[in-house]
Amino acid sequence: MADNKHDRLQSTHFLLSGEVRNSAELEHADFLLTDHPKAAVALDLLLGTQGWRRFAEQDVAPPQAEDRADVDQMLVAHGQRLTAPLELFKLEEQRIAAEFAPRVEQVRLATAAVEDEFNALSAKGNEAVTAANAAVSAAQIKKSVATSELNEYSERFDTARDAAVPVLTVVLVLTLAFLGFKGLVAATGAGRSRATLVTAGLVVLGVLVLIAVKSVTSAKKSAPTFEFVGSSIKPPGAGGGELFFRKSPLEADARAAMEAAPMAPVPLTGIGPQGPRKGIDLAGGTPAPKGPTPVGVPSSPAPAGFFPAGRGLVLDRNQRTPPQVGVKPSPEKEWLAHALAQRPVGGKVALGPPVRDGFPEAPVLDPVAQSTARPVTPTVTPSVVREYAHERDPALGEVRADFAETVYWHPVLVLPATGTASVEFQLSDDIARYQVLVAGHTLDGRVGAITKTIEARKPFSLDPKLPLEVAHTDTIDVPVRVTNDSAVRRNVAFATTATGFKTDGSLKGAINLDPFKSGRQFLKLNADTRDGPASLVIEGTSIPAADKDVIRRTVRVVPDGFPGVGAFSDMLEKGRATSSVTLPKDVVPGTLKVRLEMYPTSMSDLVKGLDGLLREPHGCFEQTSTTNYPNALILDYLNQSNQANPEAATRARGLLDRGYGRLTSFECPDTPNRVKHGFEWFGKADSQHEALTAYGLLQFKDMARVHPVDPELIKRTQAFLLSRRDGKGGFLRNARALDGFGGSPKPTTDAYIVWALVESDPEDKEKLDLRTEITALKTAALDENSATGRDAYTVALAANVALLRGDRETGHKLLDRLKEKHAKGGAVTGGIMSITRSGGRDLQIETTALALLGWLRANDPSYATAAKESIKWIAQQRGGYGGFGSTQSTIMALKALALHAQKNKHPAEAGELRLLVDGTVAATRTFTPNDVDVIGLDVPNPETVFKLGGRNEIAIATDAKQPYPFALSYTYTTLTPLSAERCAVRIATKLASAEAAEGDTVPLAVTLENRQKQGQGMTTAVIGIPAGMKVPTDLKQLTDLREKGAVAYFELKGSRELVLYWRELAPEQKVELSIDLVCDVPGTYRGPASRGYLYYDADHKHWVEPLSIRIAPAAGNE
Repeated sequence: MADNKHDRLQSTHFLLSGEVRNSAELEHADFLLTDHPKAAVALDLLLGTQGWRRFAEQDVAPPQAEDRADVDQMLVAHGQRLTAPLELFKLEEQRIAAEFAPRVEQVRLATAAVEDEFNALSAKGNEAVTAANAAVSAAQIKKSVATSELNEYSERFDTARDAAVPVLTVVLVLTLAFLGFKGLVAATGAGRSRATLVTAGLVVLGVLVLIAVKSVTSAKKSAPTFEFVGSSIKPPGAGGGELFFRKSPLEADARAAMEAAPMAPVPLTGIGPQGPRKGIDLAGGTPAPKGPTPVGVPSSPAPAGFFPAGRGLVLDRNQRTPPQVGVKPSPEKEWLAHALAQRPVGGKVALGPPVRDGFPEAPVLDPVAQSTARPVTPTVTPSVVREYAHERDPALGEVRADFAETVYWHPVLVLPATGTASVEFQLSDDIARYQVLVAGHTLDGRVGAITKTIEARKPFSLDPKLPLEVAHTDTIDVPVRVTNDSAVRRNVAFATTATGFKTDGSLKGAINLDPFKSGRQFLKLNADTRDGPASLVIEGTSIPAADKDVIRRTVRVVPDGFPGVGAFSDMLEKGRATSSVTLPKDVVPGTLKVRLEMYPTSMSDLVKGLDGLLREPHGCFEQTSTTNYPNALILDYLNQSNQANPEAATRARGLLDRGYGRLTSFECPDTPNRVKHGFEWFGKADSQHEALTAYGLLQFKDMARVHPVDPELIKRTQAFLLSRRDGKGGFLRNARALDGFGGSPKPTTDAYIVWALVESDPEDKEKLDLRTEITALKTAALDENSATGRDAYTVALAANVALLRGDRETGHKLLDRLKEKHAKGGAVTGGIMSITRSGGRDLQIETTALALLGWLRANDPSYATAAKESIKWIAQQRGGYGGFGSTQSTIMALKALALHAQKNKHPAEAGELRLLVDGTVAATRTFTPNDVDVIGLDVPNPETVFKLGGRNEIAIATDAKQPYPFALSYTYTTLTPLSAERCAVRIATKLASAEAAEGDTVPLAVTLENRQKQGQGMTTAVIGIPAGMKVPTDLKQLTDLREKGAVAYFELKGSRELVLYWRELAPEQKVELSIDLVCDVPGTYRGPASRGYLYYDADHKHWVEPLSIRIAPAAGNE
C-alpha cells in the first residue's frame, strides 16, 4: 500500500485460541504454531469459525511429485477445487446451451435461407453458363472452320512458294553468272581483272540467296502458325502432352523439389472455425507418413494455385536463399519464406496442397496412420489466479495522475524447487514508500511473513492535497507540499492550471528548501461549476536544474443543498399521455435536470430498474441480493428472447460475478453444529433468517440459469429451510433474527417461505416434500376470517403456490377474490404487512405484483382487464431514478413486468417520441425497431422550459401504435428540507465545534429516534460529512460500535457519506452515538444533507441541515 502510515504487523495482544471472541481480533494477528501434527488443522478451524477464508485459485504442479496428494488436499481445502465439479460442469453446460442454442438455431435457419437463395441463383447461373458454353462451342466451331480453311490456304500457298522460290533463285543465279561472264569476255587488261572479281562475287551472292531461301522454307514448315506460350490451347499435334506455361524460378525450383522428393499427403495439426477435421490429431499422435518427416506446418495457407492437386513440397531448413535487397517479394515468396521460418533447424517442413478455411482440401489419409492415431485428448485449462500487476497508462506521459494504492497482488504464488520466484509490476505516480508484504506457508501448515518497503523518489516533488468531492459552495485552502529529496539546496517554482476552479489569489509560487526538507504553500480555490469534474495541474521547476515535476489531481463537484427528485410515469397508450408537474420555487440554479424515457422492451425495464437499485445503499445481504437480482433477470430475458446485446450482457455478467462472491460471504456459521447454512443480514453466527434465506434461495435458483452457482450451496440452503419446518404446516423462526425481514407475523412468514420454495422450483423437478405446508397455506388462505385469508399479500402468495403446483381450482378462487374485493384502479389493496414489514405504497406494489404474477400464470381471459390495469398502475409507480419504491417492491415489480412482456410480445416499431410543455415541443427523438434499450431524451436548458414554483402542463406523444411504459423524471437541488411527515424516524446531527485546525479530531453527535409506539424494522441513517473531514482510516471506533451492538452495520458511500444500519428499533427507542471525524484539508465546507428512514419505506425520509465547518491550516506547517 502506498504511504501506509499504520503498521499493522506489531502484536499488541497475546491470545490463546480459546480466548478469541470475534473475528475482528484476528484481523491483524500473527499466529504461532507448534510442531504438533494437529496444529495446522486447529488453525484452519479457528479461522474458519471466525469467518476468515483462504483462497488458492491456481492449479500448479508441485515441485516434487511426492507432494501431489498434499497439494491437491490443500487446494480442495482452500476452495481452489470445488467438491462438486461435475454438477457445476453440468450446470454450466445447461446455461451455455440455454444461451447459445437459440442463436445457433437462428444461424442455422439463416444459413438454410441463404443456401436456398444461393441455389436459386445457382440455377439461374447454370442456365447462363450453359448458354455461354453453347455460344463458346459455336464460336469454337467457327474458329475451327476458319482455322481449317486458313491451314488449307496456307498449305497451297506454301506448295506454290516452295516450287517457285527455287526456280526463281536458279534463274537469278544464272542471270548473275551470265552477266558476269559477258563482262569478263568484253573486258581487257586491268579491266579484265576487275570483271573477273565482280563475276565471282555475283556467283557467290546467288549461292547465298539460294541457301537462305531454303532455310526459311524449312523453318516455316516446322513451326505452327500461332505462338502457344501461356495459352491453354494446345498446339496441333501436341496430343496429351504437358501444357506450356511461363514458370517463375520459385515454382520451377518447387516443382523440381517435388519431383526429387515425393511425399504422401499429411494430416495437418490444427483447429479451425468448424472444429477438428477428420484426420487431425489434437494430441499430435498421428504417425509420420512414408518419406520425409513433417515436423512443422505453416500457419497460413499457400496462395491459390501454388500447388497442383494432391501434391506437396518438402523444404530443408538448411537450404536458404539470401533475400533480394530492394525487391518486393511476390505473395508466393512471402508465404514460402514464412513457412521456411517456422521449420526447425536441420528439419523439414511439410507443405500440403491448397488449403480452405484453414484445412487442406480433401486430404487423402494413410489408412495405417488412421488406424494407429491416438484418441483426441482435450486440453484442461488451469484455474486463473486473480493476480493484479499494476501498469501505468502510457498516455499520461510526464503528468503524475495515477495514484493507485495497490500495485501488486498475488494470492497463491507457488515457489519452484529452487525456492525463488520473481514478479514484475509498475509503481503508481505516488512519490511515497510502498509496503511489500509477503506471507507464506508450507504444506505442513507452518506460516511466516516479512515486510519490506520500496521507496519512490525524485530530486524534488509536488503534492497538492484536495478532497475527492466538494460542494459547489465550498472553499478549499489547498496545501501544496514541496519536497526536496536531494543533498543540495533548491529553489522550487511552480505554476498552476485550474479547470473547473476559480481563485482570487495567485496560482504561482516559489519556495527555498534545504537538503532533504519539505515545505508547504496554499492555494485558495472555489468551484467554477455546479456539477461535474474539476482538476488542478501543477508544474514545478527547480534551481539547480532537475527533471520537472507535473502532477494532476481531480475533484468531483456536486450541488449544495437538499436533493429533490420527482417523476411522472404511466403507459403511453393511443400515442399520448398528459399530466402536470410542479417544481419548487427555490431550485438552485443550474441543478434542474429533466429526462423522458420510454421502455420498448422488458430488458429496458430491467436495466432502468437496476440503475435505480444501484443508487440505494447495499451493504447487507438483502440489499446485495436485490441489486444483483435484476442482472439475472436481464440475462434470462436475453436468452429467452434470443436477443444479442453484448454491452448489456457484459455489464450484467460483471455485476453478477461480483455480487455472487459477496452474497456467499453472508452465509451464517452454525457454531454448535460446526457447519454453515442459512443467511442473515450481515452473516452473523447463529442468527440465520428463515425468510431471508428463502429469498436468497429464490435468487440463487434464478441466477443458476445464467451464472454458475455452487450446487452444494443450494442444497445446504434448501436443507436448512426444510429443517426449520414445525410439523404443523409452518416454520420455526430464529428468535435472534426477528427483525424487519421475517419479523412480520408468523402467517406471513410461513406463506412467504412456502412461496419461495415453490417459486424456486416451479416445475417441481426436485420433488421437495411440502405437502403439509402447501395444504396448510391453501386452507388458511381460503378462510377469509383467518389472518392469512384477510391479508391480500398472503392470499396472492397462496394463489401463486396453488397455480405452480397444479391446483387451478384453489388458485382461481383466490385470484377471483383479489380481483373482486381488492383490485381498485389497478392497485391491489388489502395487504396488511409484507415479509419486509413494508407499508403504504411499497406494500401495495408488492401485493399488486404478486397478484399480477398469478393472473398472468392463470392464462384466463377473465383476468385480462385486471392484469392490464395492474400493469398500467405499476408503470405509474416508477420513481425518478427508475425504481419502484423499496428494493423488495422493485424486484417484485420487475418480475411481474418481465412475465407480462414474455406473454404479450409485440413487433418492434419505429417512430418519434415528443415531449410538450405547456403546448410547446421541448424535445424530440426518433427511434427504430432496433432500439431495444431505453429510449431516452434529455431536455436542453430545462430551467428556461419549465416554470419554477408554478404548474407545468406536460404531454408525451408518439406515433407508435403499441402501448409502452414511460417515465418523465426530474432531479434538482433546493435550499429547503423536504422531510416527510409520515416518516417513522427522526434524525439529528451536530458537530462539537464549527471551527477547528487541520489535524484536529471533532466529535460528531448522531441521534436517531423512533417516533412511534411500535417497533420498526431495518432502519438506515445516511450521515453527510463535510468535504474537508474524514472518518479515521482504521475504522476502529465504528467497528467497536458494531461489535457492541450500537449499530448493526456501517459502510462508507463515497467520501462524504457514512451509512449506518439498525436491524430493528424498539418502540420510541432513541439511539445516541458519538463518532470522531478528522479535519484533513483546510478550507470552509458544507456537507451533504443527512437523512434517516425505514429501509422498506424509502419514500418517506427525514432530512436535517448539512454539517458545516471551517478548518484552519495547522500552525507551523506553512
